[in-house]
Amino acid sequence: MELATEFANGPQVSMRLLKRSVYNAAEMNWEQSLDEIAAKTGISDHHPDSREGVRAFHEKRQPKFNDWLE
Repeated sequence: MELATEFANGPQVSMRLLKRSVYNAAEMNWEQSLDEIAAKTGISDHHPDSREGVRAFHEKRQPKFNDWLE
């Protein structure tokens, strides 16, 4: 439950992209999987949740992520 709660309170856009990459990897070869992960990392790295995570880390506080897909 603790891990599930941590995931539920995490950056939802990044979690969704990661989950989709894991599902897609079953149908791809290694190089295709790495390309997909690299593309999705580029998306999540420029999402506002990424900046909030870094800011919260530097300020030594819990991040307040937004769910921009809802």
